[in-house]
Amino acid sequence: MRNGRTGWAAAGIIGLWVAAATWRLGWPGLQFDEVLFAVWLYPTEQAARAPWIDRLMLMPYMGALKAWIYGLWLPAAGNTAWAVRLPMVVLAAATLGLIFGAVRRAVPGRAALVLLALAAGDPLYLLTSRYDWGPVVLQRLCLWGALGVLLGGRSAPRALLAGLLAGVGLFDKLSFHWLLLAAVATAALVYPRELWVRAKSGAPAAGLGGFLLGSWPVWLYRWAGRRSEPVTLETDWGALEGKLSLVRNALSGEPLNGWIAHSYLEPEMQELGPPAWLAFSDWGASGWLGWVAAVSLAALAALWLRRGEAGALRCERAAAACVIFCALAAAQMMAVQGAGYLHHWALVAPVPQLGMGFVGMALWERRRWRGWLLGLLASVLAAQGLALARQYYAIAEYGGRPAWSEAIFPLAEELRERAPEHVVALDWGIEVPLRLLSAGRLPTLAVSRDEDLRHWLAEPGDRLFVGYLPGVPDLFEAAEPRFAAAAGELGLTVEEVGRVRDRQGREIFGVWRVR
Repeated sequence: MRNGRTGWAAAGIIGLWVAAATWRLGWPGLQFDEVLFAVWLYPTEQAARAPWIDRLMLMPYMGALKAWIYGLWLPAAGNTAWAVRLPMVVLAAATLGLIFGAVRRAVPGRAALVLLALAAGDPLYLLTSRYDWGPVVLQRLCLWGALGVLLGGRSAPRALLAGLLAGVGLFDKLSFHWLLLAAVATAALVYPRELWVRAKSGAPAAGLGGFLLGSWPVWLYRWAGRRSEPVTLETDWGALEGKLSLVRNALSGEPLNGWIAHSYLEPEMQELGPPAWLAFSDWGASGWLGWVAAVSLAALAALWLRRGEAGALRCERAAAACVIFCALAAAQMMAVQGAGYLHHWALVAPVPQLGMGFVGMALWERRRWRGWLLGLLASVLAAQGLALARQYYAIAEYGGRPAWSEAIFPLAEELRERAPEHVVALDWGIEVPLRLLSAGRLPTLAVSRDEDLRHWLAEPGDRLFVGYLPGVPDLFEAAEPRFAAAAGELGLTVEEVGRVRDRQGREIFGVWRVR
């Protein structure tokens, strides 16, 4: 296939991906991690008076990069779910273009399109791009951007740009170091000769300079005495088992089921069930792709031992690089407490699919099992599509879980109409989206400590308290009962002034006043 046609075909695949990623983009509600940048754009009065160095980072391990981007975008686009999610979808689509450019250097045009389709079809990649609650989109863009620059040549300017992208990724979130260390170690193990040639060119010094330039806010923040919590080694075997389960199931997007939206597998939803056309979705999201990955590893080992044609060798090395990269990134997450959650595994997506694809390309070059390979490819793409369809069906039919509830939109509207002096959120996961949706005009704050709650209960003024209603699982256990108990201790009466429902009619949020 000619390069022009290949490019248009790749653009078509990415266009289809964008169409899938933007389906009902405003559904479900805004999850607090998606909009953490709002605490930087619209700080509380106390935070606004803090030294500027404290606002350089959203958290000790997360930079304000996303806040800078949205500070330019939201004034023109508005503070809506669409405006929050669309930029991340666009950047993730650009990353798919970078992925295509990288694999195009290892395989012919048609094969590169197959690999692009595998990457684009990964539900974990698509959904964590659409709902950037990690956040992961900017880190993946920086990783593939740096790789694409390096593959294009070994000049010092290219190394400088690649280092700059890597530094920006580290500033975006310090967990990016998992990807950086894994990528460097993978290059040393799989491409030592190429790495040595580039090292002799003097480019590493330029790359280091670019890295320091891109990540300077992190080092300045540390130099000013701000520290994050120390890393603690993982010693809980139960936690390790859970991480391994995520690794196994993440291939098909299964871990997302029941996390973003309610699932028909939940007891209260089973009587509804999925429509007949979606009955096969359990097969698509059953984690069976883990077996495909295991077979791919065995095939890669066999191919590596036997060797063969030059084209196959390129694919074998690329497949080995994918496997080693994923293994090294996973090993780092396994070893650290509090690491290895779904949005961490999403950082390596869609590299596992690329690894399996490269193994298939190596077998194809040897002209063996081509019929089986075509059937397996079709099965993988179908499984990915069914897993994604199940997610979208759950979002449309059952709506978001409490942290993603669409009730956040009517709640914000009701509070704007009531216009209290302050809105006190009993769960900080409610407060951050409210601050974003009101563009900072709604004076909100969150309380997680009992002493803070008592302070705002006793403080005079027109104040409304918002939280999840009893029976709705919240992030901080028993927040509403603690609120009622604290009011009772102070001799105050709690008056319910409103209940807010989601799109399905479920009562999610309560609004209270104390007297």
